[in-house]
Amino acid sequence: MPGPGGRNRRPVQTNDEGDFRRAFEAHPVPTWLVERRTLRFLAVNDAALARYGWSRDEFLALDLLAIRPPAERDALRALLAAERPLGPALRRSWTHRDRSGREFEAEVQAREVHFDGQPALLVAVADPSERRALERARDEFGERASAATGRLHAVLENMAEGFVTLDAGGRCTYANRHATVLLHAAAPGPDGAAGDALQGRLLADALPADARAAFVAACDAARLDGRARVVDGPRLVDRWLESRVLPWEGGLAVLFADVSERRRAEQALRDSEREWRTLAEQLPAVVYRAEAVPPYRLLYVSPRVADFGYTPAEWTAAQAQAAPYLHPEDREPVLAALHDALARGEREFSFDYRVRDRRGQWRHVHDAARVVPAHDGRPALLQGVMVETSALRQAERALHEAEALRRGLIDQLGDGVLLVGPDHRLLDVNPAALEMLGYARDALLGRRLHDLLAPHERHRVEGEMPALLAGELGLVERDHLRRDGSTFPCEVRARALPDGRYLKVVRDISTRRAAERALISYQLELSELTQRLLAQERTTTQRLAQTLHDRLGQTLAVARLELDALRRACGVPEAASLRLDTLLAQAMVEVREALAELRPPSLEDFGLVAALETELARLRPGAGTALRLVADLHDPRRWPAPVEYSAFMIAREAVANALRHAQAREVLVRVGGDALHLRLEVLDDGIGTEPALRQGRSGHLGLVGMRERALAIGARLVLGPGTRGGTRVLLHWERPA
Repeated sequence: MPGPGGRNRRPVQTNDEGDFRRAFEAHPVPTWLVERRTLRFLAVNDAALARYGWSRDEFLALDLLAIRPPAERDALRALLAAERPLGPALRRSWTHRDRSGREFEAEVQAREVHFDGQPALLVAVADPSERRALERARDEFGERASAATGRLHAVLENMAEGFVTLDAGGRCTYANRHATVLLHAAAPGPDGAAGDALQGRLLADALPADARAAFVAACDAARLDGRARVVDGPRLVDRWLESRVLPWEGGLAVLFADVSERRRAEQALRDSEREWRTLAEQLPAVVYRAEAVPPYRLLYVSPRVADFGYTPAEWTAAQAQAAPYLHPEDREPVLAALHDALARGEREFSFDYRVRDRRGQWRHVHDAARVVPAHDGRPALLQGVMVETSALRQAERALHEAEALRRGLIDQLGDGVLLVGPDHRLLDVNPAALEMLGYARDALLGRRLHDLLAPHERHRVEGEMPALLAGELGLVERDHLRRDGSTFPCEVRARALPDGRYLKVVRDISTRRAAERALISYQLELSELTQRLLAQERTTTQRLAQTLHDRLGQTLAVARLELDALRRACGVPEAASLRLDTLLAQAMVEVREALAELRPPSLEDFGLVAALETELARLRPGAGTALRLVADLHDPRRWPAPVEYSAFMIAREAVANALRHAQAREVLVRVGGDALHLRLEVLDDGIGTEPALRQGRSGHLGLVGMRERALAIGARLVLGPGTRGGTRVLLHWERPA
């Protein structure tokens, strides 16, 4: 090949053919040697044989005119007749023909050399279509990058928070419109842009003086440990700001949020707390607050506790000792009932128990409490009112027993409850049932149960009665009829009572049914999107691998040829030549490794099993772990290309996890199946995988990627512990019917 600029060209001496021949044969671009005088082929590499279709013996029997169309042969003969170097004259685009006679455009690079002491031409042929495709891809990528930058700028400029970026010295490199408004640096211009009021300034200088020290300290800490910091402030004249300092590669990013409303809400909460305490102290009952976790430590009790002869301090201190003032027979049941109610997620409950006053007398009280949730929805406090009920205890007990069944089981339930007589007529219903069915109470009582069922459901009632009376009728789904004639699906549970009546509990599941349909639709859309994304991934990977193979690989091979030529022509010192040769060889090895990582050639050419064997062979030398592949196949088997690609990537990720994280000593990859099925299993004997990771916790994208690849091909992926410890990854695919 010619040197840079074409200067100092001298024929390359190739009598020592060792390095030259190895580079010549390994060159990924079609390359040959032709005799200078007759233009007959002296040598061709494998890439030329593959591109033009002739065997080596057939190629060597041809000359350079044979691969040209007749229209170009005269031009080539004219170049041969000219008394000038032929190499530079040949470097241009020609039309070539392959063995089948198909013509194609070829970019030719030629150089005059000596081969076996005779003048010869070294010729390399490149396909210009690939270069043009890469140029188009480059232009398209530039357009997309420009569009993405514009969208990002639009997002930042329309954020509800102020956003500022700082360089290493704390100077502002970017500020969105809202940041300048919040910091009073500038008002937006007529076009809505904030201007450059903060650009190039120390951001700390734009803050009030009393907020600068804390802000600078937060910035320094974020730079040191790479962790975000939240700064309370600065406080401006008419608002409160909260600063969030975020480290990033170029320096720091700062988000300014207006928290004035939150501050006012906090103040309102404090005011509300004072009002609540004032009200609690005025009520004719004991008001209290306690922790919502055992031992339910009392935090506050109103002065009304003096009705029992105690001061608030005495009562609060005593309740920290497992409620010693409760009757011994009531203490454990009440605490257990409270614990169970909280465990069931109840938010309101009440208890009746006995309390000993200072004189030692037992007095009945009714304690009604409710849960005050924390910001995350979990119980934080118990807030209750304790009222003495000693005088009314006997009367209330009788009333409570009479009303417990009707009001406790019917009126307070969110599901519809119907009390049905032996003749299948309604005797009582709760408000939820009235609302569900659309009837007034008087209009519904006395109706037959058949009237509330959809016509196609009515024949089932008589058939279900024996099972109902025997207590064997479980949860069923039935379509019910509203007063307006519309139907809706319900879950129905019925239970027979000793006197021949029975209770029917009805739950409207229309919303759940709609949610299930929406979920199925969403899953289908998600599956389609995943398939499209993975298909795009395969296309991008193939393009990148092709670029590495055809451009960078060619450049490295040419560089080695140039190094050989330079070493022979200029007498480069041996040590320097060896270093450069070693670097070029290492670069070619790294390119091949990158190609194998991006697009395993054996996967496309020989299938999944061969690709897995090649991958494990590549990992074994440095793994320090026994890697085995077992293929349970009766004959060589190929599955659809997307299935094999997804299975290979899942296996690669599972093996990598075992080597990097599981401390495995042995990894087994097992492949089985037939034309309609594929079963891939990866087993290791490592420390296993925690349940959160098996569910695809945020931040562990490898496991999420495996699930998405399985979803994209309609396969089932199971990730869990192995039968003998470690981790087991199982992929099962079936060809759609």
